[in-house]
Order: sequence, then structure tokens, then C-alpha cells
Amino acid sequence: MSYEAANIPDWMTIDHDSVTIRLRHPRDLSGVKTDRIRMVSPSIKVVRVCRAAHPKDEEAEELMLFSSMSQVPVEDLEKLDIKDYGRLQQGYFRLHTDDGL
Repeated sequence: MSYEAANIPDWMTIDHDSVTIRLRHPRDLSGVKTDRIRMVSPSIKVVRVCRAAHPKDEEAEELMLFSSMSQVPVEDLEKLDIKDYGRLQQGYFRLHTDDGL
């Protein structure tokens, strides 16, 4: 087992083009109660659209990007507690980092 694989939290599952995050508590997301959010790797075009939409607001840019990646409305992501949102941020970091996984 590689160093990176040994350091993946048990609430995170990584695939070649997506990451699934298990939330600490089930939430209503897109009208469905779930305890998981799957985020797919974004294209450069999606990243650029999010930056252009929010050129001076990094938080809004990130929320728009995560919404696009997960197909969960921004309004639902904003209702996550800070620990679960932090899990999404860690998942995104793993997705866009080429760490051999």
C-alpha cells in the first residue's frame, strides 16, 4: 500500500475521475436525503466559467465549482456544517492533485 493510499480518510473514496465524500450526518441535497456527495473532476472550461462568474469572490467561485462537480445546488451546499464542507474541500484537493492514486 502506498503512502498516499494509507492516508486517505475512511469517509473518502477516490476513483480515477471522482471522489465520494461520506457526510457526518444525512442531509437533504437536491431533494433527496443522503449521507454522500460524489464530485467528478471538473474540466478546465468549468473552472474558467466559475472564475469568470465570481472574479472577486473566491468562496462563491468554490461553491459554484463544487455545485457543478456534485450536481448539488449551491443553496444546499451552503447548509452543510463546516466539518462536512471541509471534507468536500479535501476531496477536491485529492481530485486535482496528481498523487499517484
